[in-house]
Amino acid sequence: MKKFFIVSLAVLFCLGFTTAAMAKITMSGMITADFYYDDLDNNFVKGGNPAGVANVFDDVNITEFSLPAPLNRFGMHYANDDNTIRGFIELRGGGRQRGSALVWNYAYIDWQLNPNVYLRLGRQTQAFSIQAPQNLIGFNAAMTPVQILLIGFGNPHGGTTFDAARLYWKFNDNIRLELQLIDPDSDLGAGELLLPRPAPPLAPAIAAWEENTLPRFDFALPITFGSWRIEPSGTYLSQNYDQVRGGCDDSEDIWAVGVYIGTGIGPWIFEGEFTYGENLGDGGYIVGGPGAPVPGARVYRNVNDPTILQVSNTEMFMMWVQAGFKFGPATLFAYYGRQEMENDGNPSLPNAADPLEFDVTRQAYGLSLPIAVGKGFTIRPEFTIYDFDDGAEIGGINVPVDLGREIRMGVQAMLVF
Repeated sequence: MKKFFIVSLAVLFCLGFTTAAMAKITMSGMITADFYYDDLDNNFVKGGNPAGVANVFDDVNITEFSLPAPLNRFGMHYANDDNTIRGFIELRGGGRQRGSALVWNYAYIDWQLNPNVYLRLGRQTQAFSIQAPQNLIGFNAAMTPVQILLIGFGNPHGGTTFDAARLYWKFNDNIRLELQLIDPDSDLGAGELLLPRPAPPLAPAIAAWEENTLPRFDFALPITFGSWRIEPSGTYLSQNYDQVRGGCDDSEDIWAVGVYIGTGIGPWIFEGEFTYGENLGDGGYIVGGPGAPVPGARVYRNVNDPTILQVSNTEMFMMWVQAGFKFGPATLFAYYGRQEMENDGNPSLPNAADPLEFDVTRQAYGLSLPIAVGKGFTIRPEFTIYDFDDGAEIGGINVPVDLGREIRMGVQAMLVF
């Protein structure tokens, strides 16, 4: 028995050493802690106020000590002996709540077909609009949704939970094409809200079903020359609906195109991204937030036939720019973001107040100072002002609305390994 145990143990050790020689497995992770102060004025807290009208209530002030769940993560990388098959799997916190359950953040396989072409299959980032500024404090903000990376203030963000297939095609050391097909049902589509079909007499209402047979399509074209990087990108998804009553619209298009430009000159860093599109809020993108109308298509009733429902598209323009200056172990970043959303509402009501009509411009600007104090360890003081629009036009009544502002300041500690 003793001999059998020794032989078995020797075999396990041999297998372990053989596996290590055939493949490479490494681990990575990130631990993040936020300490910050929030000042929200009452126009934001109360959902808006006519511009120029005094608000008699006080601001709301909040202090947060939190570990933002999705920013804390642990992953494992795999590569075979010739590096033609690679994989990455990562767990992170699943939401804004403390102690939230873990979810798969990444789980993909890279299959190298030749030195210039490989496929990525599984859960991954989107190809469209993947760049972001240095605004990182406040994921767990008590009264606001995700508000880092200027998301909703100039940066359209699709998250990292898309199930997709992506082709990377490297033309040369300076140009690469990325083509991506994304599961169309991983978005936040508004099928429950759009175009219900009339039910038979005495039967319950029948809602429209989202019926997507074509995946969402993204592309990106990263180009580098010298110290410059330019990355055009785009996204498109057609939302189709079944169970729609006759005469009603049965689809909407979700699309956007953008371009990122960045460069470094000595200690200076300059970069920015500009995006234009429609209805991104219906395609899984986080582009709205507190105080803003739903950033997707609106549905209105035709005044000549109220049984007919039709789609009104929401146009969106987004941009962010930032400049950084590196000195010693620190880099000072100044950033600005701007997002414009407009929906003309019901075109059959040209001269009447339309509750679906809106024109909102949100802006954010601030400073961030990441300081490298050790290997993989960064301390980041940060100050940001979020302006939710002090002259928004909502409902077509020509009375500007002050949606308020928010000021956030704090320090973040981040360890990456």
